[in-house]
Amino acid sequence: MEFWNKLPLNSIQKKVYRKLFMEDVFKLEVALYKRGITTFENWIDELKHVPGLIDAVQISPRNIPSPSKYGQLVHHLSSENIKAYFLDLVAECMRYKMIDCKIIIWDGRFLESYCSKNKNKKLKAFSDNEAGKHKHVGKYKGVGYVDSSFICAKHDLPIYYESHPANRNDNIIFRETFTNHQALSFPSSTMLIASASPYSNKSLDLVYSHGIIPLIFARKNIKKDVIQVATRKCINISRVPSEMTWHLSRLLNIRTSIERDFSSAKVVYHADRMNNRGIENSRKCIGKLKRVELLTALTAVKVHRPDLIKKPTVFKAYRPEFSVMALDEKLSNVNSYHFTRLNPEILVEKSPFLRNFCT
Repeated sequence: MEFWNKLPLNSIQKKVYRKLFMEDVFKLEVALYKRGITTFENWIDELKHVPGLIDAVQISPRNIPSPSKYGQLVHHLSSENIKAYFLDLVAECMRYKMIDCKIIIWDGRFLESYCSKNKNKKLKAFSDNEAGKHKHVGKYKGVGYVDSSFICAKHDLPIYYESHPANRNDNIIFRETFTNHQALSFPSSTMLIASASPYSNKSLDLVYSHGIIPLIFARKNIKKDVIQVATRKCINISRVPSEMTWHLSRLLNIRTSIERDFSSAKVVYHADRMNNRGIENSRKCIGKLKRVELLTALTAVKVHRPDLIKKPTVFKAYRPEFSVMALDEKLSNVNSYHFTRLNPEILVEKSPFLRNFCT
């Protein structure tokens, strides 16, 4: 939490963060994403009515904000702060040797905006004027943004992300994301795997110029320097060493790991649709999802359970029966006897004879 405590606040943030600090709002947002809650209203209701949940996030019950106030608190977290915190988590994962960046995988995920899918006839634009229509394999998916992400193939953990309007060309999105990723002081990569959407000679040359072998699926209509590795899998081998040709089929199977990483965003975290509009908010939504994945992986390593690194459902369910406050409220005179039989200290306190005997 030192990252959020040390952040300098501007004049607006000082007015907003009075009862709740940035650290508190960050904890609430992590818990919201981890529990897969989609709306602010449902989250505030759970904080008020689920016994002991407010203790788990370490927030005073008196400071629970209204849904509208909570949205304002989240808005002022800033996407730049969230991305800086994400990069700090990536650096910590590197120190624990969970990320090595030797093989990196790129893909895009559609994030739907909270707006109408029809254009305004007068303005000729969507209600979210920064979003764009998204089509995949000729099918219309909606209006929103593209989560352009890189993951490390070692444990399938995210290492970089960006947000772009969904109507932009995948080639441009890929090249911009790759260029900005290479500008960071990450360990050098040896191989990049991607789907056919960003395939072009410019993309291949850009990746190869950084000393990285580009394994980007080629399109069907391209014949020059392209070989078929498996069913519906073609690769341009002009920039691939000859000794790797026999291993291409096995290497290309690694790309499916990013599909599994994206599936948890929709199935577990329910983060395939935004609660608001604008590209700034899309960057926050994507960044908060990525930080939850890294925090889950770091928690798994620190509790000596590396097998739980890519298990999105772990550390999620809060059990109020283990809360001391919940136990005190729910225990009746009948079952308190059975409870005290297991706890000698409470048994001594409730029995005058034993208390006098012990003293």
